[in-house]
Amino acid sequence: MRMQPVSITRRLRSEALTDLIARAPLEFADVAGYAKLTKGQRLQLCRDLLKAKEHFEFRKRVKDSPEQSAAISLLKEYEKSIGRVAYFGGLALDSLELNPDGKPKRSATPQGNRARRFLDEAGERWARAQIKASPELPQGFSIESFLRSAQIMHSIIKLAKAPPEKPGIEGRAANLQNSPTDWLVGDKLPEIYRNTFGISFTATPKSAHHADSSDGIKFVRAACRALGMIKLAQMSDHTIKVHYQNVCKGSSFGA
Repeated sequence: MRMQPVSITRRLRSEALTDLIARAPLEFADVAGYAKLTKGQRLQLCRDLLKAKEHFEFRKRVKDSPEQSAAISLLKEYEKSIGRVAYFGGLALDSLELNPDGKPKRSATPQGNRARRFLDEAGERWARAQIKASPELPQGFSIESFLRSAQIMHSIIKLAKAPPEKPGIEGRAANLQNSPTDWLVGDKLPEIYRNTFGISFTATPKSAHHADSSDGIKFVRAACRALGMIKLAQMSDHTIKVHYQNVCKGSSFGA
């Protein structure tokens, strides 16, 4: 009888989990606190690590897709162009929103006042041209509405570049804002570390001021090694720290 793909996947996962459980004590020997974990906690750690690897590989496939890369590149160009218009609109329109008493909600900056003067002059020229060229020009158009539309479009493009969530694997959501490596090294593995050991994650490299790498860095390296991700396991302390900082400050969809 032919085995179904789902059954094959489950069998492979079961084999991977068994292998990881056997190797974990050796790989995590240098991580403080691992020896104190119960059998159940070690099992959960291994399951979490395998799930993290699956999600990492899914993210790599999405990022490496030519269509995805081309779309992101095109959106970056659009964002750059319309971003200039949106920025000017933010300066020029800053004092146009009024409170119920008729006073501006915000006072325009000196730069905003200059932008507003340019806007007024452009509006006058537009009005004269509209009267002269009617009916060729659209009726009811205003530069103010154009600038507000540019601001809205700029926001939409930013969301499209880095959507809050996209469909992931097994029905789970996957945030694709960060690069796959940023996500794994700087986000998911630190999360697993906090959940497993109940302490804060720190990424402090070994240096003249620190005799040894922080446990967080040791954990990330041990986890990558245990999962067979040798290239990631060979990252320097500083590189691991950079990936963690990228996630903390928020990075774009990158390499």
